[in-house]
Amino acid sequence: MKVTALVYYLPVLYLLPNYVSAENHSELPGHLKPLGSAGHHVKVDEMDGFPSVKTFFNGYVLKKKPMLMKGAAKIHPAFDLWSDDYFLSQPEASSAEIDVQQHKKQNYSLPYKRATFEEFLLRYNNTDEYMVSYIPFHLKKDLYLPPCIQCNSIKHIEPVMWLSNGGTKSVLHSDSNHNLNCLIRGTKDFILINGNTPDQSFIDAPGTYSYVDVDRVDMTKYPVLSTIMYHDAHMEAGDCLFIPSEWYHQVRSYNYNIAVNIWLKGGDAIFDISSCSNTNQQRQTLDQMTFSLVEPNYDRDEDDDEDSDEDNNGATMFSNFLLKLFKNQDEIDLEKYVQILKKDAKSTDIKDEDDDQLLAKAFAIIDTDDDGYISNQEIEEIENQNSIDLDVILDSMNKWSDIQGARLNKNQSKNKAHEEL
Repeated sequence: MKVTALVYYLPVLYLLPNYVSAENHSELPGHLKPLGSAGHHVKVDEMDGFPSVKTFFNGYVLKKKPMLMKGAAKIHPAFDLWSDDYFLSQPEASSAEIDVQQHKKQNYSLPYKRATFEEFLLRYNNTDEYMVSYIPFHLKKDLYLPPCIQCNSIKHIEPVMWLSNGGTKSVLHSDSNHNLNCLIRGTKDFILINGNTPDQSFIDAPGTYSYVDVDRVDMTKYPVLSTIMYHDAHMEAGDCLFIPSEWYHQVRSYNYNIAVNIWLKGGDAIFDISSCSNTNQQRQTLDQMTFSLVEPNYDRDEDDDEDSDEDNNGATMFSNFLLKLFKNQDEIDLEKYVQILKKDAKSTDIKDEDDDQLLAKAFAIIDTDDDGYISNQEIEEIENQNSIDLDVILDSMNKWSDIQGARLNKNQSKNKAHEEL
């Protein structure tokens, strides 16, 4: 089974220093409690259904302002159709391949694995896995493009599907693109923090996410999280939430849970909506769309080279994972490579030569000019490796991530047992 290192990527705030001056940060509100237990809270704006294109872009996208659209997702055929029985009744389920996250409590250091949709559906209720993947092509007919982003001048980025039996917890992170997330089943709680908040010391991991334990916030390390302003959104099945680019967020999912999201270019992207219609248009299903990122060709022409498609997809996602992790570093040597990956996996205190050899094996192949360093260009060219070398890279990282995942589960079990005592 191949690895796909898939990482899907999420008024000015002020800080009230009520407690920050306390000498002992362990006495701060919310210490060793779930993220959001302290601080100041406001609800995001709400409206019924989808707004018009111009209202959505002028009032929310351009202002980078989150919004909850109550009942908006109920227009999708999926809202009436989707269930495990429905998914398994589709003949494409046995061949469509998806990405699977290994642990419900998200850990960016563990690359996603591959499975057929059917394999996942038959086992996920008895595992700690959940699905985070491009939407299988045969299911796109059940989803409409949200009317508030239905315009030919808007570039839409490949949508993603999330499926679990509840209990998933994301890390605190931000995404470089805007996110329109629609919930088909279950409930979700989002905690958002404005990307312009002055004190962002809680973002301490490589890239744009935090090492904070979202179940037990250590206020001695993250005192700002006891006073920061949180924007809250509780989603019921049928709701959609707009999450602006660069806003930090953390999400928890409950019960049988299915969500889909479409990305829009974030950052300083300029949207020309002058030609967009502000009235209702004929609904367009996602299988009729061309997105700006190419999805894996799992369900298309049987004559396609499926193994090549899978490898290329895994290589692209793994490259993106490394580039995000090694942000702002032009090149790194093996020691730094191992150090950063171990830090991300929270295993820096573990010395294991066999583990390190797995990382060294992948490093040596990525280092195509054999100068002892890997550059951003070499990372970007991973997908151009020959199939044998690519298999070695992905298989080595898969074995390494399995070891880290097993250790993480063992440590969490020990901690839980200790707390119960």
